[in-house]
Amino acid sequence: MSTARIVQQPIIIDKSGKTVFPELVKMPSEAWLQKLLPTCPEILPTAEIDSKYAKLFYIAREVATESTKIGKGHIDILYLSTNGNLVIVGTKLYRNPESSRQVIGQVLDYAVSLHDTNQWNWDKLNQIYHGKDLYNDIKRKYPNIPSKEVFIDLVNDSIRRADFLMMIIGDTIRPSADKIAEFINSPIDMHHRLALCELTTYKIADKFLIVPRLTTSTKILERAVITIKDSKIIATETKNPHPAATEYKYFQIPMEDFIAEFTTHNPKITPDMLSAFFDALHSAGFSTKTATKQVSIGIPGAASLFQLSTDSMWFTPSKLQATLKGPKAKPALSYLLESLKEFLIKGQTPYKVMNKFYRLDFAVINARRPAFISTLSKFKELLYSNN
Repeated sequence: MSTARIVQQPIIIDKSGKTVFPELVKMPSEAWLQKLLPTCPEILPTAEIDSKYAKLFYIAREVATESTKIGKGHIDILYLSTNGNLVIVGTKLYRNPESSRQVIGQVLDYAVSLHDTNQWNWDKLNQIYHGKDLYNDIKRKYPNIPSKEVFIDLVNDSIRRADFLMMIIGDTIRPSADKIAEFINSPIDMHHRLALCELTTYKIADKFLIVPRLTTSTKILERAVITIKDSKIIATETKNPHPAATEYKYFQIPMEDFIAEFTTHNPKITPDMLSAFFDALHSAGFSTKTATKQVSIGIPGAASLFQLSTDSMWFTPSKLQATLKGPKAKPALSYLLESLKEFLIKGQTPYKVMNKFYRLDFAVINARRPAFISTLSKFKELLYSNN
């Protein structure tokens, strides 16, 4: 068993040396958790994932999206950080029947819906905040946020770039969910993040001690003591004497290690073939960056174009639209998308949904490597030409 799954017994010691051992209890219900989180966002260890999610403001519960219309449910809880980033929370207790895959799939569907800038922006958030003045309420809680104009721009920009944090919160996170989260988080240049967080619950008289734990971290994070008074939930944050510095980072590995893993999974592609492909990319002025399980292919200092894993090579049209800058970006991207159709794996409908992953057939790319490199070079020329 990994250390992330070990439940440690907290001990409370008063000034006289008397000890109290809080009782480990089951979380009462999902409804209890969903009532708790809006009033106590401090419970969530979002700062341990990225400082831009450190301070959260509750927007709404049971938020409908486009995915709701096709039976995907509602966003359990929606927050906004003081940096203008949305935090999408799904709650799921271990004893409930839905699988980890279903819950993660729902949260991803919600993120896709929120990325639709034709429907989601600052005005939409203000609307679902029950018509109140969202900016003034956030500023009342966090006085140091930017001016209203700047803050609205930050929010709209983060929606455009899908710069979201998606969180699954529960009493126990299934190990299979960790593997899915690792895959989703692995692209080097992506903006969104998926975090899995366990909340271990202890009881002390009429109080609850909540211990949050990111399942990819072996360190105990901040604790919050929850008191129930007059049917109201009150949270008191306690300081962790050993704050964790763990973030979601996927460290670079030597390219030869990735090549060895890729060719093991794809025996028809030899190490020399893959090395020649990377050499051709570099010669044409494109960059490659390795992560633990992927290689990001892009324009140095400008944009990532593709992700190559041991299973497939893919890209997202809407992400390229959001990343590419300048007056030539639109025609250059149109050329690239049209030219890539011949390299797509069969059975996909090209660009019917722009924020979907489209998979390329690496065997075809390898067989027609000069044509593929020529396509990328022409795209870059269109993007940066002075004519």
